[in-house]
Amino acid sequence: MNFVKHVYDNVHGYIGLTEAEVSVVDTPTFQRLRRISQLGPAHLVYPGATHTRFAHSLGAMHLAEALARSALPEADAQLVRLAALLHDVGHPPFSHTLEATLGVRHERMGRVVLRSGELADALSAAGYSPEEVAEVAWGHKRLESLLISSPLDADRLDYLLRDSLHTGVTYGRPDVQRILKVVRKAELGGSPVLAIPRRSLHALEHFILSRTFMFRAVYLHKTVVAFELMLQRAYELARDIVGLPMGDEVLRLVELSGWARFDDHSVACALRAASAESRE
Repeated sequence: MNFVKHVYDNVHGYIGLTEAEVSVVDTPTFQRLRRISQLGPAHLVYPGATHTRFAHSLGAMHLAEALARSALPEADAQLVRLAALLHDVGHPPFSHTLEATLGVRHERMGRVVLRSGELADALSAAGYSPEEVAEVAWGHKRLESLLISSPLDADRLDYLLRDSLHTGVTYGRPDVQRILKVVRKAELGGSPVLAIPRRSLHALEHFILSRTFMFRAVYLHKTVVAFELMLQRAYELARDIVGLPMGDEVLRLVELSGWARFDDHSVACALRAASAESRE
């Protein structure tokens, strides 16, 4: 890969960016991910968990290429990196917390956002169509999708490392380097999968246990879940007061150039405004 810029990441160290990736990262739509929390309100329980979808997207891109080198060396590395970079571009404010409340899955939103002018232009300039990148990021027909969306993928490897670091839950850290060295493509029931050789089964078991521990200790922590429920209810109540979007209204934000401004901060401000108005 021909990197034109490097950024320093607190999980992976230096991450290189190609010219095509810089063009994507520099768009307001992608910069929005700086204002989308990775773990929603989890920082109210784990104060260090203030990391964002922006950093996670860079990390997933970095690991996706590393997985491809081991498991799918024939894959188009630039396509894989772009798909991993953009796999979370459709996340709503506070990430998964508000997804069900809004009634739009982030994968569906991502496909809509990917077709928007600035991202479509950046991808076209690099020689890729939004549909091609979307199919790798969220589809199931291309082999490369295994690297980004499968039981053992770059997305999960990065968020386990990143979430463990920022929450301080150390038993949530899998042996990613071992997995990257030994992962291979295999077949299960006639379908391609990413697999680990028997001699390295302990690394896969560690990965599975790490994810289990993170769900128990962080993602489904009773107080984190309580804060999520309160945030969801607050959004529902504020909708009728200040006109927060839901359903198709969220999809139309892209057409109205409002998606880049629909972030944690704007929703928090709307909730405060609704609270003040309801007391009058």
